[in-house]
Amino acid sequence: MEWPFAWREDIKRCRIRAAGLLPGFFIVVKLIMDSSFWQQLWIALSLVLVIEGVLPFLYPGRWRRLVAQMATIDDKTMRIIGLMSMLSGVGLLFLVS
Repeated sequence: MEWPFAWREDIKRCRIRAAGLLPGFFIVVKLIMDSSFWQQLWIALSLVLVIEGVLPFLYPGRWRRLVAQMATIDDKTMRIIGLMSMLSGVGLLFLVS
């Protein structure tokens, strides 16, 4: 695929800046783009979907009531719940790995 001339120049400048500022940048990007990383990411996202789908599948009425109750929670409380959930996930990842 041939890039338009202006885009090619912008890409070259970005690479030069990145190489000058962050010498290991492209090495890090290569490690992150490894296929096993993407495979594990897709596995993790798939498991999240499976786990989140269990309750609506087993108890649809209770799930509707829970969602209706969550709609009445104020923003501050919802943010605290979200923060606690994220911190629990990070802690669990730390323990597992």
